[in-house]
Amino acid sequence: MENSTISIQRGLTLIKKTQKSFPEKPGIYKLSDKLGNILYIGKAKKLKTRTRAYTKQENLSYRHLRMISETYNIEITITDSEVEALLLESNLIKKIKPRYNILLKDDKSFPNILITNNHDFPQIRKHRGKKNKDGYYFGPFSSASSVNKTIDALQRAFLLRNCNDTYFKNRTRPCLQFQIKRCTAPCVGQVNTIDYAQQVKHTKKFLSGKSSEIQKDYAFKMEEASKKLDFENAVIWRNRIRAITHIQSHLNNNINVQGIDNLDVIALNMQNNKTSINITFMRGGSNFGSINFFPLHSKDDNESEIISAFVGQFYSNKVPPQEILLSHKFDEEKLIASALSKIADYKVKFLFPQKGIKYDLISFAKKNAIEALNRKLSEEDNLKNTFIEIADIFNLSKPIERIEIYDNSHIQGKFAVGVMVVIERNGFKKSDYRKFNFELDNNSKGDDFLMMTDMIKRRFKRFGEKTLQESFSKKPNLILIDGGKGHLNSVISALDDLNIIDVNVCAISKGKNRNAGNEKFHMKNMATIEIDNKSKVMFFLQRIRDEAHRFAIMSHRNKRSKAIKSSPLDEIEGIGPTKKKSLLRHFGSAKEVSSASIKDLIKVEGISNKFAKKIFNYFQN
Repeated sequence: MENSTISIQRGLTLIKKTQKSFPEKPGIYKLSDKLGNILYIGKAKKLKTRTRAYTKQENLSYRHLRMISETYNIEITITDSEVEALLLESNLIKKIKPRYNILLKDDKSFPNILITNNHDFPQIRKHRGKKNKDGYYFGPFSSASSVNKTIDALQRAFLLRNCNDTYFKNRTRPCLQFQIKRCTAPCVGQVNTIDYAQQVKHTKKFLSGKSSEIQKDYAFKMEEASKKLDFENAVIWRNRIRAITHIQSHLNNNINVQGIDNLDVIALNMQNNKTSINITFMRGGSNFGSINFFPLHSKDDNESEIISAFVGQFYSNKVPPQEILLSHKFDEEKLIASALSKIADYKVKFLFPQKGIKYDLISFAKKNAIEALNRKLSEEDNLKNTFIEIADIFNLSKPIERIEIYDNSHIQGKFAVGVMVVIERNGFKKSDYRKFNFELDNNSKGDDFLMMTDMIKRRFKRFGEKTLQESFSKKPNLILIDGGKGHLNSVISALDDLNIIDVNVCAISKGKNRNAGNEKFHMKNMATIEIDNKSKVMFFLQRIRDEAHRFAIMSHRNKRSKAIKSSPLDEIEGIGPTKKKSLLRHFGSAKEVSSASIKDLIKVEGISNKFAKKIFNYFQN
């Protein structure tokens, strides 16, 4: 085995020799270890010049030296420009998650409000993902619940429909939304296209920050109705004004945002080599919520490097606003602004305010980042101590770094699914959660032992293989399963068959009445363990057991829902949504279609003699 000095010299020699053939062109470079795993991805304006920097040992940090000591290969990809190199680098880092890059954890798309534009009576709805539907988008919002609350209030204020087009088309009388004054029922002609277009216009105007104009207009209409003694309409306008006020109070979050249009506010806080970044979305002068991130990085990385990496990765799959406020300056500011401008198709500016309302926004975001990191550090410290207590109670020989919890869910063997939930010293690691689908025969329906054994074998059967995905390549210190001694023995037997050692297994069983707090813990070669039902460890074990149970129930329900929505007609080649709908409308169910004759099938609109024979033959075979 190479010592560190020899490893560093070997890596330096490799890079020095390889980079000589690199062109002075923009692109990205990837450093890999001897197994082919990507260690680091970087970008360069000039590949040859940039990679040459890794050959000068005296200028490299400890992190870079450690990385070079593991490097066995370096590859490049040439791009047309440095901006393209930056975009490619950010996308690959998010996808591959190299060990030595600064990583943005738990990145996701954020929900928007969408007002569709493909119908005479546009629909208001929540939208997540690519903006590939025709319509007007407002957001992003920090959470789905925030969007749902806002849409609910917008409906009370502007009475737009939220039903899908199919539901809209098939209505013959107003639905409940009309009865509770949240829709004007365009589906049955209660409002014409001109008046409905005015509702849409007011909604867009409000979301664009022009709420005061609408409030004045509604107040005037309320007063006019009152003067005419039309108190019923006066109450309607009053309620709509209240709905607008409610949205404003919900969005503005007690921040004076006059003069602010669309921008994102990004503030960084670093403490004890850990970092939190708070990003707040301001749209039309309103606060659409904020979210905290905790990027993974080395202790050698400084604030400028971290915020630069964050901005590049965060916006690689999102459209940025025209202005982004930041708490820290960073290198390559102009390059990243150019890349974001290319994504957005308009000029994007970075601002570093030192006074005024924009500085207040940065200060507020910084305060949130500080509070978030303090909570995170406190949680990690508590979790670390809890892991130590668990290791002591269960008499484990090694410190706990990773716990895997397994559970399954089914209805008499139907729609059976098993789950693996993971918690490490930083908390639940949802990217490592896994689902296991079971196809059980009649003899094994409801056999929890069989399902648990099968799940463990599928989880560990390829353990140690080079190609194994990262979430399965880590060995847990402790496995928790929901069950008694029978479940414990089946899991231990499965691990023994696979020659998996140094993994402790604990089964959690409830008391006679299955009451929380009466749990007993069973481990190999140990008497039944009882833990104080008011202790911190008991609450923790209940919590992670319940998280596995929650994930199992959710996965089971999703599987059941998909199965219910599926139809045997989906399996017949050439039967698309239109023909399927015609068949179901004519016969009422797939079961009736299966017993229909060719003569009856031909009577269905859109079903030719050829398709009738194909359907008939499918169900007869």
